[in-house]
Amino acid sequence: MGFYARHGAGDLRARYSFVEPLVAGRRVLELGGARATRGESALGLVERGAAAVLSVDDDPAVIDDAAARSAHPFVEYRAARLDDLPRRSFDLVLLADGAPLAADPGRAAGLAELLSPRGHLVTALAVPEAAGLADLAGEGPTGAQPGYEAFVSALQQHFPSVEIVTQAAAVGWVLAPAGAEDPELSIDGAASGPPEAAAYLAVCGWEPAGLDGMLLVTLPHRPLADVARAAQEAARDHAGCAARESDLRAAAGRLGEREAELARLEEEVARLSADLEAALGRAAEAESGREGNRGELAGAMAELERLRAGEAERRGELESVRALLAEKGAQAERSAEAAAAAQARLAELDTLARSQAAEAEIARNDLSQERADRAAARREAEEAARQAGEARARAEAARFEAEAARSGLEAARREVEEARAEAD
Repeated sequence: MGFYARHGAGDLRARYSFVEPLVAGRRVLELGGARATRGESALGLVERGAAAVLSVDDDPAVIDDAAARSAHPFVEYRAARLDDLPRRSFDLVLLADGAPLAADPGRAAGLAELLSPRGHLVTALAVPEAAGLADLAGEGPTGAQPGYEAFVSALQQHFPSVEIVTQAAAVGWVLAPAGAEDPELSIDGAASGPPEAAAYLAVCGWEPAGLDGMLLVTLPHRPLADVARAAQEAARDHAGCAARESDLRAAAGRLGEREAELARLEEEVARLSADLEAALGRAAEAESGREGNRGELAGAMAELERLRAGEAERRGELESVRALLAEKGAQAERSAEAAAAAQARLAELDTLARSQAAEAEIARNDLSQERADRAAARREAEEAARQAGEARARAEAARFEAEAARSGLEAARREVEEARAEAD
């Protein structure tokens, strides 16, 4: 965790400086400091006069690291839970992050049980919307935090005295005569405007702590400058990435348009294929109808031949009758009715023959029309097949262009990734 992280080494050093009157000669319990500072904050408490310091964390790896880096005879690092600590054994409990107390007031009660009769609990709540030193160091937002009222209310349930101190960030210059020893210190806050609290520090106990006044704690500016310079260099290194990303988004847009066109062409191919299938179906139906018409025409022709044969037969009969009339002129009177009947029959047969001939002609015309319809259906099917082929060709061309666009997009992405890798 960085020096300027929220509740990190910079924050804790400032808080410990402010509550130094409560540290000297006291038994101090530190919660969360070992993780944030790797043991350095516990050493700072000893330097401020603490009689003994117990720094606790629930992670053994954190404790082992702090003990290896910041060992001291008056400092003990222990991996333990709050319930494992002895009651009424500490004059001062320092809790780095007090936000969980608002959601679990029972934890505040457990901390109260650890204090001696005149002891104090000191904890803090970060203000989400405020701009602190952690923001200047590039740390992200705090996320969801309990409200100020919930935080204070959870503490007031278990401590008669809850004093709130604001912790605000300061940026400025230190001006002093060269070589001067212990110069008089003055603070000019005219240019800073009203202070903005980055955290609320709560000092809780059975009686007020008696802390007053304002404390200005100076911290090293070099880490903040290094972060700012690194951010500027990163911004310069990535100056071209925005244009590349814009080109990439434009290529992606073109690819989307090509894919939409491809989808439209595929729909057109499907429609033309359906039209082709329908045309082929109609052609098959027409072919089937023509076969039926051929059968009917053959029947009509057969009937016509039969009638013609009957007509020839009847004409033969007529000739026989006429011959008989010639031979039997003498019998003309007796055969007059028979001759008239035969003549009427001949006329009837002639009329029937003409009617059959007309029907045969109509059948021939129908056959010719069916043949013309079949030729038209074939031409329609061939045209649909030609259009489907052209649509398929356009679809293949669109797919080829889409693949080319995708290749260009992948190349652009690789260039962006390479540019980012070079920038990193």
